[in-house]
Amino acid sequence: MDMDAKDKLMVQRYHNKLVAHECDEDDVYATLILLRECSSKSSPLREVADFIAHRERDRGAVFQYLSDTKKQFINASQRKPFSLTINEVYSEHEFTDALNAAFSIMHLANITPEAGSMAMACVISLLQGARFREDDQILSTLRCCRPYVGNGLALECRIPIPVPDGSGWAMTGFMVLRSSFCPEGITDVDLDTDIIRLVRRNEQLTVTKDDG
Repeated sequence: MDMDAKDKLMVQRYHNKLVAHECDEDDVYATLILLRECSSKSSPLREVADFIAHRERDRGAVFQYLSDTKKQFINASQRKPFSLTINEVYSEHEFTDALNAAFSIMHLANITPEAGSMAMACVISLLQGARFREDDQILSTLRCCRPYVGNGLALECRIPIPVPDGSGWAMTGFMVLRSSFCPEGITDVDLDTDIIRLVRRNEQLTVTKDDG
């Protein structure tokens, strides 16, 4: 889709914030919505932007990853052949490359890996509470958490998995997205219960409790 002059100016403004490491989640939200239609359907940028625009998903790369992982867990519990590798759906590097590919079409400079990591942290915050639906039922709701290893911010998915002894089901969690960027204030919120927001405070990207 061709952008009009106003769209291009808005993208340039948000791009400047990313380049200067001065973005917050509202800037990243606007950037993804603006770039959504001009990125390929297989792009991590397009998938993430679609998820942000439509917060209840029953398709797409993230949904397929979740569905496939659930099936492999079930196969394993039933002692059927299975192949299971759990990684983030998109790495920070892949997401940053997708952003830069979109910016390059507009003849804008690449953003740095750190800026990409900041943008990914904002994406994780934006997708908190987004849901997957399967067979007319809610399969999982995404939640923010600390990475299982290292620092930063992660997006976790929990799905019901059958217990190997056949006695019932247990919730199993795994990371869908991860950012190595650690915002200020992350220890001041309860990621299990608080709805968070990433804002600029004292010139730093900071986690706050989103009270509306």
